[in-house]
Amino acid sequence: MEIATLKAKEREHIAGVLSSTAWDIERSACLLQISPSQLRRKIREHRLEDYEQYKNDKNHPVS
Repeated sequence: MEIATLKAKEREHIAGVLSSTAWDIERSACLLQISPSQLRRKIREHRLEDYEQYKNDKNHPVS
């Protein structure tokens, strides 16, 4: 049984929220209950910037 790290779960959750809001930073930050600047920092920290190009592609998984 593989146990995911807290950091991996955080990345997965943030990616899911961003995907569900079509990468609307303000709305995603509100849903995550953090500031937009904190969300931008976490996007960089988790290296999610590369996935923004797929924000309108519903067939591409963000995780």
